[in-house]
Amino acid sequence: MSVTSTAVAISDGPNFYSSSMNCQWTLRSEASPISIEFSSMATEQGFDWVKVYRDIEASDLVHQMSGLVGATSILVQSPVAVVVFT
Repeated sequence: MSVTSTAVAISDGPNFYSSSMNCQWTLRSEASPISIEFSSMATEQGFDWVKVYRDIEASDLVHQMSGLVGATSILVQSPVAVVVFT
């Protein structure tokens, strides 16, 4: 996904996610930093993770979350951010 506007919404949909999910979103912007905001999230604590990286290879971890998480803002100091859900 290339970010071409000031705000983009990504959702897992209206139902529960499947077992062994592995999703990845690549966010690109012409400017740095990229601001990512999560309104809330609920995953299986310690087993399912949302991780945010600051590089296309998803090797430079910026933030990770698992379990019940409320509103969270993440600032990625890069024109590329990768969000991975496993």
